[in-house]
Amino acid sequence: MTHINPWLAHQAEDGDAPDGAPDEPMPVVVAPEPRGPLYFAGAHGGAGVSTLVHLAPALREVGLKIAAGDRLVVVCRSSASGLQAAQRVLAYLASPASPAAHVEGLIVSADAPGRKPRPLHDLTALLSGATPRTWLLPWVEDWRFDPYPVQVPRAVRAVLDELTELAGGFPSVHTNRKA
Repeated sequence: MTHINPWLAHQAEDGDAPDGAPDEPMPVVVAPEPRGPLYFAGAHGGAGVSTLVHLAPALREVGLKIAAGDRLVVVCRSSASGLQAAQRVLAYLASPASPAAHVEGLIVSADAPGRKPRPLHDLTALLSGATPRTWLLPWVEDWRFDPYPVQVPRAVRAVLDELTELAGGFPSVHTNRKA
């Protein structure tokens, strides 16, 4: 499931300017569309990057060598420590100290079956505001025993297809499909 950040997608309409906004429109500076490969950046060990790279070979793992211009998807588990690690990575990538990488989104992979506790749900929502897109991957019990799965649940397949398209349309490996 993809969530588009409404704050980044919102276009101001006439009369929609906040108090104190200038009367004259500000010049619009359009940054060039980021190009090049799309990389997974694991926020912590065990985030699921190796499994995702196996399932979507159009994407690669960047590791710790983030360079200016890289297009990144940060990956984390939905545990408190995983979400906090993603928060630190996203804060670093937004800081002037980081290379000028382009964060395309955040993947939050379920760390347990069932619903997330409210504090983890709230932290996920907070982190979603820091990226243009957020993908939530469900818990997949079979992946605990097989780190390189052949069968892929429909919800995961939809995310992989969207990421593959974002990466430039290279086909992914997920051929044996599981409903």
